[in-house]
Amino acid sequence: MYISAVDGNPRFLNVEDILYIQAVGDQITIRTRQKKYHQITTIRDYSKLLMPFGFETVSKNTIIQSDKIVLLDPDTRIAYFDKSREIEGIKVTRRNLNKIL
Repeated sequence: MYISAVDGNPRFLNVEDILYIQAVGDQITIRTRQKKYHQITTIRDYSKLLMPFGFETVSKNTIIQSDKIVLLDPDTRIAYFDKSREIEGIKVTRRNLNKIL
Protein backbone atom coordinates (compact mmCIF):
# COMPACT_ATOMS: atom_id res chain seq x y z
CA MET A 1 0.00 0.00 0.00
CA TYR A 2 1.16 3.52 -0.75
CA ILE A 3 0.30 6.88 0.79
CA SER A 4 0.85 10.35 -0.57
CA ALA A 5 3.41 12.70 0.97
CA VAL A 6 5.53 15.70 0.07
CA ASP A 7 9.17 16.65 0.63
CA GLY A 8 9.23 19.61 -1.71
CA ASN A 9 7.87 17.34 -4.43
CA PRO A 10 4.82 15.13 -4.02
CA ARG A 11 5.33 11.39 -4.11
CA PHE A 12 3.88 8.05 -3.03
CA LEU A 13 5.52 6.30 -0.08
CA ASN A 14 5.38 2.56 0.44
CA VAL A 15 3.92 1.99 3.93
CA GLU A 16 6.58 -0.66 4.53
CA ASP A 17 9.22 2.11 4.40
CA ILE A 18 7.55 4.28 7.04
CA LEU A 19 9.12 4.30 10.50
CA TYR A 20 6.55 6.57 12.14
CA ILE A 21 3.86 9.17 11.55
CA GLN A 22 3.65 12.03 14.04
CA ALA A 23 1.17 14.89 14.47
CA VAL A 24 2.36 18.17 15.93
CA GLY A 25 -0.45 20.69 15.88
CA ASP A 26 -2.01 20.44 12.44
CA GLN A 27 1.21 19.30 10.73
CA ILE A 28 1.73 15.59 10.10
CA THR A 29 5.28 14.28 9.66
CA ILE A 30 6.00 10.94 8.01
CA ARG A 31 9.48 9.55 8.67
CA THR A 32 11.36 6.95 6.64
CA ARG A 33 15.01 5.94 7.12
CA GLN A 34 16.03 8.32 4.35
CA LYS A 35 13.90 11.40 4.91
CA LYS A 36 11.09 13.30 6.62
CA TYR A 37 7.94 13.96 4.60
CA HIS A 38 4.78 15.88 5.27
CA GLN A 39 1.17 15.12 4.53
CA ILE A 40 -0.07 16.59 1.26
CA THR A 41 -2.36 19.48 2.11
CA THR A 42 -2.52 21.63 -1.04
CA ILE A 43 -4.37 21.12 -4.30
CA ARG A 44 -1.15 22.07 -6.12
CA ASP A 45 0.69 19.13 -4.54
CA TYR A 46 -2.16 16.76 -5.45
CA SER A 47 -2.10 18.12 -8.99
CA LYS A 48 1.65 17.44 -9.35
CA LEU A 49 1.25 13.98 -7.84
CA LEU A 50 -1.74 12.92 -9.94
CA MET A 51 -0.98 14.57 -13.30
CA PRO A 52 0.71 11.40 -14.63
CA PHE A 53 -2.55 9.54 -13.92
CA GLY A 54 -4.72 11.80 -16.10
CA PHE A 55 -5.70 14.52 -13.65
CA GLU A 56 -5.87 18.11 -14.90
CA THR A 57 -6.26 21.43 -13.12
CA VAL A 58 -9.55 23.03 -14.18
CA SER A 59 -9.63 25.89 -11.66
CA LYS A 60 -7.41 27.15 -8.87
CA ASN A 61 -9.11 24.84 -6.37
CA THR A 62 -10.14 21.81 -8.47
CA ILE A 63 -8.41 18.98 -10.30
CA ILE A 64 -10.32 16.32 -12.22
CA GLN A 65 -9.57 13.03 -13.90
CA SER A 66 -10.27 14.18 -17.43
CA ASP A 67 -10.94 10.76 -18.96
CA LYS A 68 -13.89 10.34 -16.55
CA ILE A 69 -15.78 13.29 -18.09
CA VAL A 70 -18.89 12.08 -19.89
CA LEU A 71 -20.36 15.44 -20.86
CA LEU A 72 -19.02 18.97 -21.12
CA ASP A 73 -21.58 21.76 -21.46
CA PRO A 74 -19.89 24.32 -23.72
CA ASP A 75 -22.17 27.19 -22.64
CA THR A 76 -21.74 26.80 -18.87
CA ARG A 77 -18.29 25.13 -19.03
CA ILE A 78 -19.46 22.48 -16.56
CA ALA A 79 -17.92 19.02 -16.81
CA TYR A 80 -20.20 16.13 -15.85
CA PHE A 81 -19.19 12.60 -14.92
CA ASP A 82 -22.50 10.91 -15.77
CA LYS A 83 -25.10 11.49 -18.50
CA SER A 84 -27.96 11.86 -16.02
CA ARG A 85 -26.07 14.65 -14.21
CA GLU A 86 -26.79 13.05 -10.82
CA ILE A 87 -23.17 13.57 -9.82
CA GLU A 88 -22.55 17.29 -9.42
CA GLY A 89 -20.64 18.85 -12.27
CA ILE A 90 -17.43 20.84 -11.97
CA LYS A 91 -17.00 24.33 -13.43
CA VAL A 92 -14.00 24.68 -15.74
CA THR A 93 -12.32 28.06 -16.19
CA ARG A 94 -11.96 29.41 -19.73
CA ARG A 95 -8.18 29.28 -19.38
CA ASN A 96 -8.25 25.54 -18.55
CA LEU A 97 -11.01 24.48 -20.94
CA ASN A 98 -8.57 23.38 -23.66
CA LYS A 99 -6.95 20.89 -21.25
CA ILE A 100 -10.02 18.69 -21.23
CA LEU A 101 -11.35 19.10 -24.78
